Formats: sequence, C-alpha cells, structure tokens
Amino acid sequence: VAENTLRENTWLATAGPTKRRGRKNVMDSRHPYLTMNREERSAYLALSNRISAYREMRGLTQREFAQEMGLSWSQLSGCECGARGITLRLALAVADYFGTSVYSMLGLPPYEELLALKSPNVNLPSDLELAVDGHYRELSYPEKATGYSFPCRNNGILRKAANMDMKDLSAIFNKSVSMVNGWENGKYPPRLVSAVELSCFFGVTLCQLLGVPETATPMKSLYLQNWVDA
Repeated sequence: VAENTLRENTWLATAGPTKRRGRKNVMDSRHPYLTMNREERSAYLALSNRISAYREMRGLTQREFAQEMGLSWSQLSGCECGARGITLRLALAVADYFGTSVYSMLGLPPYEELLALKSPNVNLPSDLELAVDGHYRELSYPEKATGYSFPCRNNGILRKAANMDMKDLSAIFNKSVSMVNGWENGKYPPRLVSAVELSCFFGVTLCQLLGVPETATPMKSLYLQNWVDA
C-alpha cells in the first residue's frame, strides 16, 4: 500500500493520457479537461457549467428556474456566470431536473472518456456492491439543490476494495486524514472538484461515488457491472 501511495502522489497533477506524438499540425481531439492539471481543472469547473443553456432550452427565465431550485435569483445568476462556484448538490439537482448527465451539465467529457483518468493502481472487483440512496428521487428540487448532504457514501467501500487506507488517500489528494474521514462520514461533504477527482481516480461515475441514482440514462461502470439505477 505504501508503494502504491508513492506511485500515486502525483496522480492529480499528471492524471490523463500522455499527449500523442506525431506531426505538429495534427490537433489533439481530446476534451481539454483530460489534459489539465489539478489547478486548471478546478478553474475550469468554476466556469464550465451549462445551466443557462439547459435553462434556455426549457424556456425558463433565471428567476423561474431559481424558484424551481429554491435559490435566489442572484445565487443562480452567480453560478451561471462563474462568479459563484456551483456546489455538488446543485450540480446533481440541475442535471436531474433536466434529465441529463451530470457530466454534460458540467461541460465535462462523457464518463467513458473520463475513464482515461482512472488510476492504473486501482483494480476493483467486478462484484463490488455499492450503496445507493433510494430516497433521493423522492426529494423536492429545492431539497436536492440546497438541503441534501452529500457524503461520499461509497468512498470507503471503494478505498478498501483498492487496498488503501485513509492515510494513502490523504497523501494522494493532499488532504488531511480528518478531511478524508469527513468525506466518508458526511461531516465534510466534498467540494465538486474533489468529488469529480475521486470518481475519476476510482473509475466510477460521480453518482456511484456519492451513492445516488444516476441523473440520466443509467450508466454501467466498466468495473462495477452490477450497478443499477434505483
């Protein structure tokens, strides 16, 4: 485990496939998120959401959609323009409202492409069982967007299946052990960027990590074939 930690401690800065070699005039067709470092990804997520695009396609004004989500107009406006960071709970609630993938709503590449960022040292058993909160769909959108607490419900299961302890994960993600413990018990719900990084690291969907139903058409993880949308 210690050796794995040493090999992983630069994962966040370098995760992703290396750039292809070839003629200089051949453009890299990958989504830019896949080649960004940690700081760039954090900045990207602050500005990349497509809330306004989905809202306008539905014919909703900012005030109308803010009311649907239980937000003030200024809160929604700030999220749409990037002045206010979008929270994890709001990202899931908006994607669920529009029936789209949370990746599409956040302007991220599809889950299948994000698998390129999976840690090569994480090999999960195909019969691994993850928890899912079946009551999530019963909540109102204001409850989902502002009141729901998002522990990384399955982070501990994934971590143990990967033969890692909290110290290993804290070293890889440059977080304290108490923070990692807080992620798992719900005391410190992860920020959006951390949750996306964790799901990429383990090679699972964001909803699988959090233990909530998928926001769009159920996606089966490449490594967890028994996942079903509740």
